[in-house]
Amino acid sequence: MSAFIKESGDAWELLIGERSVVSYAFYEPVKELARNTGQSVSMVLAYVMAHEIGHLLGMKHSPSGIMKAQFDRRDLGDAAAGRLSFTTEDGKGLRAAAGNLLSSPGVRASQTR
Repeated sequence: MSAFIKESGDAWELLIGERSVVSYAFYEPVKELARNTGQSVSMVLAYVMAHEIGHLLGMKHSPSGIMKAQFDRRDLGDAAAGRLSFTTEDGKGLRAAAGNLLSSPGVRASQTR
């Protein structure tokens, strides 16, 4: 099995064996969300990227935490205070996905442009 990440325009694509997952993070909506919630663009972008990386690793939306479908003012206030994270269940899924990927024979990771 092989795994690698490919950059494609505004997206990063994670290819694992025969499976491909595409994730997008657009800068203009991130800037608008930061402006509307009074948070820094860099903080909002960091949490959006963490959310999208969760999708690349096979995670679905959760009712709360980083994998919540849409962040609101309260979520980003929690993020700024360091209180927004993956839920316990999400964390278990991430550890399992990473462990499975890293322990697969023949896995190689590379970035292509």
